Amino acid sequence: VFPVVALLAVARGMAVDTIAPLIEHYLNPNDQVAHPTPLVTGKDLIKSLKLSPSSKIGELLTEIQIARIEGNINSIKGALEFAAKLDSINCGSEDKDK
Repeated sequence: VFPVVALLAVARGMAVDTIAPLIEHYLNPNDQVAHPTPLVTGKDLIKSLKLSPSSKIGELLTEIQIARIEGNINSIKGALEFAAKLDSINCGSEDKDK
């Protein structure tokens, strides 16, 4: 999809210099923004954190990916620890809402 969008943007008059950094990200297979590869799966979170399948799993996976892109996480262990911390914080705030 991205190559088509980039081509259309240039065809509509967007400067190539503006799109060049985005193309560089896209062409780099190690770029976690352009080509995210998860450190952990939902099954990993369910098993490690003893969670039930729910939308919380997707939310945790999203937060893990954001933290990875920001450079705060770079290992499976770090991802699971981060998720456990987020889960404990969220559980505490849910208890207050009740």
